[in-house]
Order: sequence, then structure tokens, then C-alpha cells
Amino acid sequence: MSEEKDTNQQQPSPEEQLANTIRMQIAQAFNTGLQSQPKTPVYHLSEVVQELESFFTEEFKKNAGESVPDEAVKANVLFLVQLATLGHILPRVCQPDKDFQVNLFKLIEERAMSLIKASQQQSQEQGKIIHEEKKIIVP
Repeated sequence: MSEEKDTNQQQPSPEEQLANTIRMQIAQAFNTGLQSQPKTPVYHLSEVVQELESFFTEEFKKNAGESVPDEAVKANVLFLVQLATLGHILPRVCQPDKDFQVNLFKLIEERAMSLIKASQQQSQEQGKIIHEEKKIIVP
């Protein structure tokens, strides 16, 4: 009987799985930015962004494989770098606020999901690779 309960438990829908993946990637990118420490006491933000871009490009290619089109890699890395940059900047310019962070993550997730849906519709209609302006995460 307990085996039936295990098999009857609902698996998350593909949309829920995608949302969970997006949430995890948002949190990981943001936390990477929080943890990024400049190598010198005086630095330019552009140096931090370059380091984050190198890190995310390497990680993305390692996880997604080399067969992912460069356009998709660039779009995803840009999105992750933007999130990480937020994580790097926010604690340096404002007091931490849990409610703000929860709302920010929710808004980022909604934006990512809307871009994914739009790109899926576009690719079904046109049968093309996602355009650069559709900066989305490929799960």
C-alpha cells in the first residue's frame, strides 16, 4: 500500500520544474555576486563583472555542453551576470531587507518566466533560435 502512495504522489509539472530551476539559478547567481570580493580594496565594478562573466561562461558551458549555440550561451551568461551584479551591488548600497529580497526574487522569476514563454512561442511560430533580446535561462 505504501508503494502505491509513492507512485501516486504527483510529480511537478514541467512548468513547475522550470520555475524551480529558475528559482535555483536566480538564487545561485545572486549569491555568487554576494560572495564576489574584489581582489583589491579599490576596484572598478567592470572588473567584477568581467570575472563574473568568465565564471558563468565556464560554468554554463560545463553544465550545458559545448553543443549549445553561442547566442544561447551569451544570453544566459548575461542574465546570470546581471543577477550576480545585483547581488554584489545591493549590500554595498542599501541595508539588507528580507521582504525586499523576496519581492525582488519573485519579480526576477516572473520576468524570466515571461521571457521563456515568449521565446517558446516565437520558436514554435518561426522555428528559429531565440533572438539575443530574449535573454533567458536554458534549463
